[in-house]
Amino acid sequence: MKLPTGNKLFEYEGGEKNLKECLETIRKKGLDGYLVVTSAEGDTLVTGEIVFNKGVPALAEVVVGGEARSSDSSLEHILKHAVKPGAKMEFREIIAVDPLLDLLEDKRLKGEVSLEDVLKKIREEQKRKEEEEKKRREMLDELKKVVEGGFSLPSLGELKNAPFKDVEAYYKRIKDVLKKYEKILEEIQKADEPSLEEVKRDLIKLLKSPEESEVVEEKYREFKERVEALKEKRAKLEKWIEEWKRQGYVTTLLEKKLKENIDEASALFVDFLDRLQRVKELEKELKELLKEEKFQPFINVVKVLDRKLKDPSKVEEASAELEDLKKAAEEDFAHKEEVRKKIEELDMLGLDTSYARELLKKKWEDIKEEWDQYEKNANLLISLRKKMEELREEAERDLKGVWESAFKKMVRPDDIEDAQKAFQEFMDALKSIREERKALQETFKKMVEEGYVLSRLLPGEDAPLDELREVLRKITELKERSERLRQELGELDLKFFPGRGDEIEKLSMDLAEVEKAEKALEELKREVEEDQRFRKEVEEEVSKREGEGYNVEKIKQALSAPPTELKEAFEDFTKRVAAAEKFLKGLDDLDTTYFKEDVELIKDLVKDLYSMEDAKEALEGLKEKLKAFAQEREKLSSTLKELEKEGWKVEGYKMALSGSPEDVKDALKEVFERKVAAEEHLKEIEGWDPLESSHMKEVVEEVKASLKDLKNLEEATKRMEEVSEKIKNASERRKEIKAKVKEWLDSGYLVESLNRLLEAPLEKLEEAFSDMEERIDRLEQLQLVLDSLDTRHFVDEVEDLIFMNDPSRVEEFEKRVAELKEKIEKDKKRREDIRRDLVRLFEEGFGKAREVVEKYLEEDLSILEMHYKDFLKDVKTLKELMEKTGFKIMERKTPSRMGILPDRESTLENFLVDESNLVAFEGVKSAIEGETPLLYIYGPSGVGKTHLINAAANELERRGKAVALTTGEKFVEEFLNAVKSDTLDDFREFYRGADALLVDNVEFLAGKETSQEEFFHLLENMKEGGVVILTSDRPPGELPETAEKLINRFQSGIVAEIGLPTEEVKKGFIKRWLEREGLSLNEEQLNLLTKTENLMALKGILTTLKRAATIGEISDDIIKDVLSRSTALAEEHDEIMKAFSSLKEKVLSLAEETEEGVEEEGSSEEEEAEEEVMVKCSVCGEIIPETATVCPHCGTVFEESVELLICPHCNAEIPMDSEVCPSCGASLH
Repeated sequence: MKLPTGNKLFEYEGGEKNLKECLETIRKKGLDGYLVVTSAEGDTLVTGEIVFNKGVPALAEVVVGGEARSSDSSLEHILKHAVKPGAKMEFREIIAVDPLLDLLEDKRLKGEVSLEDVLKKIREEQKRKEEEEKKRREMLDELKKVVEGGFSLPSLGELKNAPFKDVEAYYKRIKDVLKKYEKILEEIQKADEPSLEEVKRDLIKLLKSPEESEVVEEKYREFKERVEALKEKRAKLEKWIEEWKRQGYVTTLLEKKLKENIDEASALFVDFLDRLQRVKELEKELKELLKEEKFQPFINVVKVLDRKLKDPSKVEEASAELEDLKKAAEEDFAHKEEVRKKIEELDMLGLDTSYARELLKKKWEDIKEEWDQYEKNANLLISLRKKMEELREEAERDLKGVWESAFKKMVRPDDIEDAQKAFQEFMDALKSIREERKALQETFKKMVEEGYVLSRLLPGEDAPLDELREVLRKITELKERSERLRQELGELDLKFFPGRGDEIEKLSMDLAEVEKAEKALEELKREVEEDQRFRKEVEEEVSKREGEGYNVEKIKQALSAPPTELKEAFEDFTKRVAAAEKFLKGLDDLDTTYFKEDVELIKDLVKDLYSMEDAKEALEGLKEKLKAFAQEREKLSSTLKELEKEGWKVEGYKMALSGSPEDVKDALKEVFERKVAAEEHLKEIEGWDPLESSHMKEVVEEVKASLKDLKNLEEATKRMEEVSEKIKNASERRKEIKAKVKEWLDSGYLVESLNRLLEAPLEKLEEAFSDMEERIDRLEQLQLVLDSLDTRHFVDEVEDLIFMNDPSRVEEFEKRVAELKEKIEKDKKRREDIRRDLVRLFEEGFGKAREVVEKYLEEDLSILEMHYKDFLKDVKTLKELMEKTGFKIMERKTPSRMGILPDRESTLENFLVDESNLVAFEGVKSAIEGETPLLYIYGPSGVGKTHLINAAANELERRGKAVALTTGEKFVEEFLNAVKSDTLDDFREFYRGADALLVDNVEFLAGKETSQEEFFHLLENMKEGGVVILTSDRPPGELPETAEKLINRFQSGIVAEIGLPTEEVKKGFIKRWLEREGLSLNEEQLNLLTKTENLMALKGILTTLKRAATIGEISDDIIKDVLSRSTALAEEHDEIMKAFSSLKEKVLSLAEETEEGVEEEGSSEEEEAEEEVMVKCSVCGEIIPETATVCPHCGTVFEESVELLICPHCNAEIPMDSEVCPSCGASLH
């Protein structure tokens, strides 16, 4: 279409927005002219021209590759190209459009054209094509998956550039075929005919080619026909099998073969028919044999044989057994003929043979042993009956009934036990009779041997047993009377009647004369009683005088003399007692109150009855003692009066003047001793601390006065000791306070006010000291709080608080520290807000946000604010520019941080190397260079394993490697969280996508089978050339409850041990630390510190010393004290480690159980355990419980020295005091 050149009014770049703006300009201004659109369709140039009449399109023509096209669709075609970003639009104005319209009438647009409708149609067409393209990709991707699933689609490659309809038709056909193949496969698999297995495999193989569906369908039709034929044949065979089974025949082998192979089963079917014919014949023969008597004992054998014939496969075996049965029946009958003859002989002897006749109904081989025993029993029974006949005459006298009963039971050989029992009972009874008769004779004989005379009482030897029993009863009665007589005789005291008892005893031994002996005993008893009555009267008198204290030995001796001698002795005794009573009456007239012993001695001599002269001499000695006692009492009285004049209190001793001689003597001695003791006490009081004595003057005077009371000296002494102890304690306490005050002064504290009160009363001093001590404690606590704060950005404020040494200003210092703490909190919060906002912007795609965080987050807040605001301005400007240009930044999807961040202070350069760690150090360097694929380092805690692995992580990151650094505990926690939260793909992507895997404390995987399996697959799927470094507290072979394959994997690399550090390494570590902190120690102090076993504990001790250095110089005593505290904390360290490990084990064990399906059990414990907040030690960087007061890894004691905590929801490390986790967004309150 040839158009005038016209005037160019404006031009636009392609795009829907620009097109709308261009058309709107033409419409609003009602322009006349034409719009030229140029674009490209592949390699072909497309030019479109639209003529406008007063802003309305009237003509349209498109030229594609030099070919012109004019139609209503031309307008749509032009506009499609105009919306493309690379198109160019140019509007040229012409003055006269109407002539042009008349000239090009055939190219005019028909009807009224709505550009909005055309654009809408274009958009719909574009959307349709996009959807078709999307669906096309989806269909091709799905078809690729079909190929990946093992199917063959040769035509798939030709569809890459094919039209959408062709792709869609091919896709539907393949899907329909696959759906049909699924049904065919299902039918094939249902066909369980073993003989068709090869056909099934070939057919299934064909199913892998969906494009050959016609061939598959033909093969499948043939397969189905063959299956049906086999089914019909199988049904016929199964019908006959069921019939034979109904008849009771065993068809197991035939059924089994039919299941395995129907062709082989057909051959077996014919063989089965032959065997069945033979079975029928054998069953008929067996039936005839059962009619004969000789086969009756073999009825069970016949039944077994009949059952065996139900299994045709055993017909040969059954036929042979039938022949054996016939032979056995003949032999059985021959043996039983001999048995019948023996039974007839036993009948003639009178035995009951009914049992034997019953035996004949059984097989001979079954009863042979039983018959042999029966025959032996019969012979034994005959022998017993013969023995009974021999004893019959002896039994007639006493056992006639017993013999007859026993003999009747000896007739059945089959009940030989009963017969033997009856025989034995008879023999026992006979033996009992014989023994009783013998016992009676022995009893009589024994009585005679004992001295009894029985001749007139015993019957003849042939007397019946009952008569002998009666005689024994009578003799026994007489013997008992004789024994009682002798017993009574023995009870009598016959020492004054010699010979009389022997006569009566001899008479009593003749049992026929027992009554006569009893009368003689009664006469003797009367005489003895009269003698005993007189002796009793004498004994009573003697007892009375003995009770009064008299000597009665001679009269007692006379009690053993004959009656005449006793009477003479008793008369002499009575006379002597009367004389003694008269002497004692004269003694009672003297005052002998305090001379009881002397009086008792005299009385003892008098009552001796035979020492009267000695008693008189003793009385004279007593009178001399009474005179000396009076003189001693006078001496005590004069001594007490003299002491009272000297000021001593002696009232308590005056009572002794009316006491005994001993009382008077003791009083004199005690008064002298107590006076000496009291004077020594008074002298001791003078040596008490004069200052404390002056403050307790009244109490001291009171003690002195109490010491003057000699009788109460013990109580006064006790009171003196109490006061002495009080003064001593007060003096020592005052010294302690003075020492403490001096210590405070030496430490720089301003305590002059307390120093002025050191001579004041102790109560006042104590009050002032307690107040001062409390204030200094508060100052020390403030210092600890100040040390725990992150004051890097508040240097000036901290310098003002360095010297908090005035206790009187503690309230002021507390206020200033609180204000500083509040500033730090606000500073932290503001930094966290900025960091969180920068992280958000980084995730939105603004990469410079990370640079701002890394460079300025730890700078002064004003610097950070400045760069933060500058960056926000840049972001705002960039967003405005993007909005104008339509440019969009893809949002960065950053997964939650896994693993742990490396300690940036740990480097290979600052690692102290010696012979204990050289191999491990070189191994790490080799691993970093890629020369060692797997390095396993083991050794005790605190020897540098964690430092090495962190140093390796830092070096690898510096070289641009993607590093996954974690611990055994962290790995297990993240894995279990990933399983529960269905994010296992993210977990594996993080660890398997890393260039280097570094795991500290890998021994924590012990006992966790699921986690071990995941870790093993992680090692197996590491990138080619990837680096693996592991640390543990023991070598691989000693890891408990660890899979063998994992141990082998650990041992496949280099295994390096780190031992305890040498003194040189520990000294180097200490010196480096001191240099960094600006402190110094002498050589002796260095040697003290090197006694610490490992570096981690040493680091904790050095941190404690750093705090001590803020108060004053570090002395040897301070170092020893810190070392002592460190040793004392060892047990607490072990308990914390155990508790921490138990907590970890508890959480992870519960998580392992939950993963395996045991979800309900222990869920409350897991939730409780998950709530434990974990934090990061500021010294060693290890993860510990928030409540710990001592780091279980390095031994550091701290209050608020923790820098990071662990989010309980996603396990990410987050700053302390954060309210929201920046990784997962979970609330931390």
